[in-house]
Amino acid sequence: MLNFEDVLVKYETMIFACMRQLNIYRDYEQFRQTGRVALWLAWERFEYEKGDFAPFAYRYIRVR
Repeated sequence: MLNFEDVLVKYETMIFACMRQLNIYRDYEQFRQTGRVALWLAWERFEYEKGDFAPFAYRYIRVR
């Protein structure tokens, strides 16, 4: 299992993509931090034997 810093580097572009899809242009840093927290929560709760992490993380980021 990767540490969170590696996961953040790998999936930071997913956070930016979600922000673009949601047309977020104000309070950019606040939403970016919220996306990072959502990624961390997904990383904490994900069970690696159940499947792929990317779709799980994407749903977590979009919902938060």
